[in-house]
Amino acid sequence: MEFFKKLKNGNFEINRETLEELLKSHYMFQALQGAKVDKWEWYYDARRNYLEEASLGVEEPFESIDELVNFEINSIE
Repeated sequence: MEFFKKLKNGNFEINRETLEELLKSHYMFQALQGAKVDKWEWYYDARRNYLEEASLGVEEPFESIDELVNFEINSIE
C-alpha cells in the first residue's frame, strides 16, 4: 500500500492512516514542547494540559490525542 504519492500539480496525497500518525506525532510533540518537558515523568501531565487547551471552543473536550486527530481530519474532509 502506498503511504503517499506525488500528484501532477506538485502536491502530495497521503492515506488516512499516514495522516492520523502524522497528526498524532505533531500534537504529542506540541504538548511536550509547549510544556518544556524534559523528563518523562511529566509526559501525561503535558498531554492532559495540551488537550485541555486544544478543547477550547469545541462542544466536548478531547479525552485523547486520537480524539483530537479525528476532529482535525473530519474538519478537512
